[in-house]
Amino acid sequence: YGYTRGGFFKQNQDIHIPGCGDFKIASISFLPDPCPLPSKERQEKRRSLNQKEKLIYAPFSGVGGVLYDKDAVYIDLGGSHSHGNSSHDNSQTTPFLSSILNTSQTIDEKIENSDGAVKFFSSVDVSNPESDESDSESEVESESNLVASQDDTDTDDDAADSDFENNFVENANKNEKGDEERDNYSFDESDSESVMMEETLKWKDSIIGKASIDFYNRQASTKNVQKLVYSQNLVDSDAEEDENNFLLDGLIKVVKKHSNNSTEMKHTLNSIECTVMPFSYQNWNEENVLDLIRDCFVTGKWEENEDAEMLMKNADLEDFEDLESPTTKLESNENTSEVQEDDQETVRLEKKRLLKEAFDSNYDEGGKEKKDEETYYDNLKAQIDKQGEVNKSEFEGLPDEVRVQYEGYRPGMYVRMEINLMPSEFIENFDPSYPVIVGGLLSGESDVGFVQVRIKKHRWYKKIMKSKDPLIFSMGWKRFQTIPLYSIQDHNGRNRLLKYTPQHLHCHASFWGPITPQGTGFIAIQSVSESTPDFRIAATGVVLNLDKSTTIVKKLKLIGSALKIFKKTAFIKGMFNSALEVTKFEGASIRTVSGIRGQIKKAIKAPAGAFRATFEDKILLSDIVFMRTWYTMSVPKFYTYVNTLLMPDEMKLQWQGMKCTGQLRHEKGLKPIVNADSLYSATKRKVYSQKPLVIPKALQKELPYSAKPKFLERKQNRVQRVTVVREPEEKKVESVLKMVRAANKEKKRKDRQLLMERVARHKKEMQLIENRKTMKERQLKKQILRRISKTKNSKKT
Repeated sequence: YGYTRGGFFKQNQDIHIPGCGDFKIASISFLPDPCPLPSKERQEKRRSLNQKEKLIYAPFSGVGGVLYDKDAVYIDLGGSHSHGNSSHDNSQTTPFLSSILNTSQTIDEKIENSDGAVKFFSSVDVSNPESDESDSESEVESESNLVASQDDTDTDDDAADSDFENNFVENANKNEKGDEERDNYSFDESDSESVMMEETLKWKDSIIGKASIDFYNRQASTKNVQKLVYSQNLVDSDAEEDENNFLLDGLIKVVKKHSNNSTEMKHTLNSIECTVMPFSYQNWNEENVLDLIRDCFVTGKWEENEDAEMLMKNADLEDFEDLESPTTKLESNENTSEVQEDDQETVRLEKKRLLKEAFDSNYDEGGKEKKDEETYYDNLKAQIDKQGEVNKSEFEGLPDEVRVQYEGYRPGMYVRMEINLMPSEFIENFDPSYPVIVGGLLSGESDVGFVQVRIKKHRWYKKIMKSKDPLIFSMGWKRFQTIPLYSIQDHNGRNRLLKYTPQHLHCHASFWGPITPQGTGFIAIQSVSESTPDFRIAATGVVLNLDKSTTIVKKLKLIGSALKIFKKTAFIKGMFNSALEVTKFEGASIRTVSGIRGQIKKAIKAPAGAFRATFEDKILLSDIVFMRTWYTMSVPKFYTYVNTLLMPDEMKLQWQGMKCTGQLRHEKGLKPIVNADSLYSATKRKVYSQKPLVIPKALQKELPYSAKPKFLERKQNRVQRVTVVREPEEKKVESVLKMVRAANKEKKRKDRQLLMERVARHKKEMQLIENRKTMKERQLKKQILRRISKTKNSKKT
């Protein structure tokens, strides 16, 4: 039970209860406002406020120990300790209460289990469907007799009502006196205080009697099954029953005007059976009813622009041409053309006027300020408000029963909502002092999918957030925990994974969660179970899109080394594990640390994972070859609600979801695994030893004298070698070889000199031949040109 606020609720609408989960409305109906606002129509002039006229709105409280529901009444017995020794007396003084407690089945179950026969009261015979027709006929006759004597029996009914009420009041008073005598020893109050208490607690007197009367009144309003099935108009039948108050089948009708609210509720939607459509048949033999649909047929009267005869007659007149009066058609055409020109001229002038007004409003004084004030949002809001006013004026005259069927249950209505498949923990741990909010969801918002948001770490939150650490989001009605992946978008549109959130920048986050409209804001917190004085909101952001195809990639660098090197080709090993992996990366670009670029070609047989690659230059065996790739990261599909309403009262503020890795390590006293490759070591610079400059001898000969080295450095630490003394024969062999080398060297020098002379002589001969050839060509050209000129002169003469 509660008041609606914000949007409109409809039947079978998806809802979300913060702290419990998503559900669907099984049934919803509006009720009279328990605390209505004062209105001129219902306002009554009162000099003093009566105790019975005080309005109390306290849902789930059960004022007076009695709680009323749509199909049940709940009576607070006060527990086993309040009965004491008078449990036997209570069963005798309150027979209606014991009958209620002993009931094991509801009325719906009894109707389903019965074979077409229903017995509502013990004093009534079982009704069969075959005898319902005869019963209804006898009821009509009895009603006609009872209506005539209605005035005479009114006083008798009132007297019987008062006697019936007094009997229950006396029984209740006896029970209360026994309780007072038993508990008399615990009170030491003065007589004046007891009198004041009795006056203040006078409204509690005869609660049991009042409850019994209300119980029988509700039983008296039970519908007849025969009337529910075959009645033509339930409202009229109810009105007739209220007018003709009589005793039938043991059902007591009390003639008493309770209040204005009860009479107004007779014709509301809640008092009418919703499974039966009340309607009345039309008598088609009456003329006024036939006139309503007479023009819907071909024989009826139509408008001129819809009637076929009129349209055909106008077409004949247009096709007819009077040959004897040729000026008629011309005049008519001229008149129509003049009218059309005048209309077009007025339209043009109107457009110019509007354009001039827009120009003046933009560029005259104050026009700029006015343009800044009226934005697109203001225009859109004005259109929405205008459409809302039109809808409100359209449905304003309709009754609430019809109005809720079109627009739903509007804000401000007091409604009763029924929800099925609620968790048992919600009922077991229900706390009336803890608020329960029911939020409506649009179509599709109850689904779960991939959500991309723009998020920023709050500037007051001390830590930075890590990817794949659980985070609690508060988005719309929903409070849930999920695992986000943080990323940033590069200039080429690639979403690159971030291990941690930036310090003072926005970044993107992707997670598995509820489908939420774009532009919805949210806040995120790390934990709700820790009550620390330095609690801060972890992050804030807004929903961007719901695209499932968005991929987040992570940089991956594969490293290999050279196995065998050729000129510009090399075999690389250690980068892949199998030939299949090499096949997948064929054509990928690789690079050495020194900057030489290359490309993967084909896999080789041995070792496994080795391949052939080509480079733009020859590489060395010491070069490290690496390849940059991007690995697609999958978003974890973890999503759970913050179910605080399903926990006991002392645990509602200590909800603990999934814990992050750092928290688990801290609780279990574990240290993170240290990777030696990830550690930073101190860089040691190598001692640079400059090598001496060595100039080749051939270059020294070509250098000028000023650039030639003047002094040679004395070699230090010269190695002492042992002198070798050759034998005479070895000396002869060495001298012969020296002579042979000298002769060979002299021979090569002479041969080379002869070759150079022969080449120079050949070049001279070729030059002479070329000169002779050019001379002959020149002479030949002169002869040809001389003959051509002679022939031209002879032709002219």
